[in-house]
Amino acid sequence: NNLIVNYLPHAVSSKRLAELFAPYGAVAHAKVVRDRATGGSLGYGFVRFARAAGAAAAATALDGARVGDKRIRVSAARPSSASIRRCKLHVAGLPVRERLCFSI
Repeated sequence: NNLIVNYLPHAVSSKRLAELFAPYGAVAHAKVVRDRATGGSLGYGFVRFARAAGAAAAATALDGARVGDKRIRVSAARPSSASIRRCKLHVAGLPVRERLCFSI
C-alpha cells in the first residue's frame, strides 16, 4: 500500500501530492520529504493508500507522468529500517580468516 514517488518538482507540497494520487483510491497519508535544515523539498515523497488496489492503480497510471517540468517515478516503497530490524541474518561458508573480522 506504500509508494515512493521520485523526481518530484520542488514546488509540490504534501497536500498537492495527496491530491495527485487521490483519483486512484483513498490516500491514507502523503508526505514530501524535506531537508531538516532548510525545509526545502528533497524531490521525493511517500504515498500510503488505504487499499493495495489503489496503490497498484496509481503506480501504473502515474509512473512516468509529467508533473510540472519533471517526469515522476512511482514504485512500491521498501519497508522502513524499523520494520526490518527484527529480521535475522545468518552468514555461512566464509573462510576462517574472514570470520575473524566479525565479532558479536
